[in-house]
Amino acid sequence: MQPLRILKISGLVSAIALISSLAFGATITGKVTGPDGAPFRAAFVQARNAKTRVTVIVLSGNDGTYRVENLPAGNYQVQARSIGYRSDSKSGIFLAASQNATFDWMLQKQMVHWDEIPIIQGIDLFPEGPGKEKFARCGSSCHGFEQFINVRRDENGWRETLRDMMS
Repeated sequence: MQPLRILKISGLVSAIALISSLAFGATITGKVTGPDGAPFRAAFVQARNAKTRVTVIVLSGNDGTYRVENLPAGNYQVQARSIGYRSDSKSGIFLAASQNATFDWMLQKQMVHWDEIPIIQGIDLFPEGPGKEKFARCGSSCHGFEQFINVRRDENGWRETLRDMMS
């Protein structure tokens, strides 16, 4: 009885290992290039499920390639982007449970928006002076960079803010 029991257990373990090694979801792969056609490293490639609104984001590698794995079957919107670069999104992409799809992206330059800049880069962009130190001490930790910079001001308001930062 003992050898039969061991055989059943090892068979069960083997079956579980085989099943877990199989991909249960769809996969999207491709390559991201810059405006010059060269591979684009560290671009964000995102696949958003239209029904669940769950977004999976991966980064392209040194050679520009990316791989989004184990996506549930569904309708997706896919896009590649990076700070200062964007591609047109592709929507209405229907993926079956274990389907593989390939999309290549050529990023185009675009204006950088303040809300895309991480706090540390935003601080680096400020001109040297007491205002930069003041912002680094309080503005970024109390409010966050995007909230601080997205305040609506007229020309005089900006002049006053810059004067305060420089003093």
